[in-house]
Amino acid sequence: MLPGMLKKVDSAAELGVFRYVNAEKAPLYRAIMRLFVDAKQRFALHLKPEEVVSGLRDESVAPGLACVEQVEAEAALTQLKEWGNLKAHADSAEVRTVQDFMRAHLLYQLSAEGEAAEGALAFYREQIEQPGELQVAALDDISALLSELTELLGQPTLDVQKVHTSCTALYARFDGLAARARQFMGSVQRAIDLQEGDVQAFLAYKGKLIEYLERFIGELIVKSPLIASRIIAVDGAGMTRALDAIVARDVSDALDSQATTEERIRREWTTKWEGLRAWFFGNGGEPSQSERLRSRARSAIPDLLAVVADLNARRVRRSDRAEDFRTLARWFAECETDEQAHILWRSAFCLTPSRHLTIDAETLARRDETPVSPRTSWLDADALLISPHLRAVGRIRRFGRQPAIVDDSDAKRLLGNKLAEENRQLEEARRLIATGGLTRLSDFAVLPRGSFDLFLDCLGAALASQRDPAEPVVTTSSDGSLRVRLEPIPAAPSVCLNTHDGAFRGRDCRIRIEEAFKQAHVEADMESDAA
Repeated sequence: MLPGMLKKVDSAAELGVFRYVNAEKAPLYRAIMRLFVDAKQRFALHLKPEEVVSGLRDESVAPGLACVEQVEAEAALTQLKEWGNLKAHADSAEVRTVQDFMRAHLLYQLSAEGEAAEGALAFYREQIEQPGELQVAALDDISALLSELTELLGQPTLDVQKVHTSCTALYARFDGLAARARQFMGSVQRAIDLQEGDVQAFLAYKGKLIEYLERFIGELIVKSPLIASRIIAVDGAGMTRALDAIVARDVSDALDSQATTEERIRREWTTKWEGLRAWFFGNGGEPSQSERLRSRARSAIPDLLAVVADLNARRVRRSDRAEDFRTLARWFAECETDEQAHILWRSAFCLTPSRHLTIDAETLARRDETPVSPRTSWLDADALLISPHLRAVGRIRRFGRQPAIVDDSDAKRLLGNKLAEENRQLEEARRLIATGGLTRLSDFAVLPRGSFDLFLDCLGAALASQRDPAEPVVTTSSDGSLRVRLEPIPAAPSVCLNTHDGAFRGRDCRIRIEEAFKQAHVEADMESDAA
């Protein structure tokens, strides 16, 4: 069969090449397969049984298999050949005598199925051991590669080799960013779903994790609009022409240069570019993957804090039922006799005379005259005479003073004062920033802490909604109560705002913040007047 031709493999045989992973002599089989993989990387196509035995003697390659004899190794090679992991060929190069000719001399080679099985196991180990990350550096690299690609496409003569190299590096960096982000958010979700484990380690880790999430969210908000603008610039510079050149270069390297091969390669490169665009722009009105990642990362912070609060509550709670039952189980295990276990059982589960039942005065008087030991069985003791009223309604009305009503007016007043103060601070923040006028970012004076937090929320919402850094954007704050309009200033310098928490730096722009509901009422009044 010629290389490049499709080969149909039976599903049972296709899975049979994985039998060596869980077989009885799995360490020997896997060591032999690693020897063949290493040999192929050195461009050694065949191995003799003697070479396999020599390789197994190396402790760095096959630890613990130095004592394997050649007979056992040849049997393992034969078994791997039957499973389809190896192929055998007759070796007549060293035949010198008739006896040598009568003996079977075989050369073993890694089969395509066996190589694919080893590749799948290597990929599995890589995915398991690879740590999840939110790669801030990847955002910088993607932005730089897009800028480089724009410059290459702007040249009069297209350098296909450099464009191909740049696109390959761009997609590799993007795939790493997306894959590591998915893996990291999955690990965060597992941490959020934590029920048991090392509580101290988790509490020490949560601060670092929350700081890590906040830093990535801030970088993603700032860099996503820049990357989106550079994607638009690449499209404007002629990405379609670049894709045609890349596809033609890949087709020239393919063994089978038929139309189906060209169509497959073109579909792969087009899918990569569309995936990169959708990650930062969205698709079909749906939010982009970067926005979803930012939203998921932001929601993970309060979820983590909720887990921490629950763990702290478990630590300070006076009664933990699960811990009580574990302690009780240890006590039962320490009982030396059944009698001690029965005493512990009665004490733990209150198997004593029912003290909570109310009985009449005559029964109490009779018990005073003839005391009954608490160890007396219910079967041997006299019957208790319980008030019929208790059997009828389930409770007995007790006469006496009613319990005093708790006066919580002071607590309500303190809570009301606190809410009023928070509303006053919020209204003061709205009065300072929601002026309705178009103001440059550099014109804002030193804002109080609450006002600056509200202003930063509005600015972050506007930057996150911006698709093109050169175009204005209109959006609302996170709670929808404020309308924000952001207008970029061409060639604007960077500005610095001094706040109570430090210096805030960013590119200068014009921003207008106004009450969304007030504006809606004004527009409604204007429409009614016009009618």
